[in-house]
Amino acid sequence: MNTSHYKQQFDVLKNNFSGQIVSKHKLDSFDRFCELGWPTTREEAWRYSKINKLVDEDFINYSLNLERPSSLVNANFDFPVSHLVFRNGVFDKQLSQLSREAMSYIKFKDKENFLPLPEKSKFHNSALLNLNMSFNLQTFSLDIPENTIVSEPIVFHFLYEDGSSNMYHPQIEVSVGHHSQVKFIELHSSQQSGKNLINPLSRVRLAESSKVKYVRLSEMTDPYNFHNGQFIGQLEKSSDLHFVSMNLGGGLNRLDTEFFHQGEGAYLEVNGLCYGKNKEQVSYLSRIFHEKGNGESHQLYKGVLDDQSSSSFDGLIYIAPKAQKVNSSQMNKNLLLSSRAEVNTKPQLDINADDVKAAHGATVSELNDEEIFYLMSRGIEKNQATKIIEKAFIDEIILKVGDLNIQKWLLKFFENERSS
Repeated sequence: MNTSHYKQQFDVLKNNFSGQIVSKHKLDSFDRFCELGWPTTREEAWRYSKINKLVDEDFINYSLNLERPSSLVNANFDFPVSHLVFRNGVFDKQLSQLSREAMSYIKFKDKENFLPLPEKSKFHNSALLNLNMSFNLQTFSLDIPENTIVSEPIVFHFLYEDGSSNMYHPQIEVSVGHHSQVKFIELHSSQQSGKNLINPLSRVRLAESSKVKYVRLSEMTDPYNFHNGQFIGQLEKSSDLHFVSMNLGGGLNRLDTEFFHQGEGAYLEVNGLCYGKNKEQVSYLSRIFHEKGNGESHQLYKGVLDDQSSSSFDGLIYIAPKAQKVNSSQMNKNLLLSSRAEVNTKPQLDINADDVKAAHGATVSELNDEEIFYLMSRGIEKNQATKIIEKAFIDEIILKVGDLNIQKWLLKFFENERSS
């Protein structure tokens, strides 16, 4: 990989700090990025990704410029939320609408105050995560105090609206205190045309007995937008995390997740949906690390692929030698709406304890002719029958959100997506 372009970009970033010391972790991360180089299909995690267009582009790091008025922000929330808006990866207080309570939780992390990755994290060797840590302009931090119940969902709404050949590296860090409960929605949407790299990192830490519902939605409308999301969840004793993610559209729309059971009795439920059409790529990589015993994790990822779109799923459940009494499952289901669509799936188990329950599996199916015939025999046209079957397949993921208002919002969102 020719690193000279990115070295020039990194020098520009250092100059923008106006004499401030560039934190050591940024310098180390950039060195590591140069050492690793861009991902290639020789790497197992990227084996099924078509990334030539991503690698061949010389992206320019987006610089802070919030003078130009933004387009109107409308995510069609018809229920109360605390709405935090990020323009091109940077928090925009003027466009945000949030309660005084939510405002009190916000912090901006000092550049030297870097939270190390978990020891077992595979992200240490991720070129794109190291690129994020090198070039990110702002780490947005939210601390929910202990014994707090936040009534309104907190929305992180990322809008990408400037130019072409830009790269964006936003970061969110969320800490949820002991015995607290909160719901989050993280929404990434791009109306840009032209090649852009959107490369966000989100980290959520759950203290003992805290409960979190987290919904993440990535919608890329342009086939030349590349979205590579990274999410890290860390669960302490008896904490409870319900995570739902959805990837729609884009030249490459990918989410890499890692979840760490760091305390006894933690509960994790992960559900994901990718939806592709035309020649879009939508992918998931999921890793769950059971480091402590008596925990549970359950994963269900679904893919709906039409036209010449493609998807891949790479999942791993790791159970440490001392993590006894763990109950873990992993399933990937895919529905092909076209004979030209492509799915690659690889669920995996790495079990090092003997008193556990663990299961994994994958299915790839086409539309069922008998189901279509049954609906048509009831007077439903074939095209509508297909949409009914597709909707039933999708709705299973949406209904796992566990919040009626968010479910209705997602159902409406997908209706608009499928009709576009």
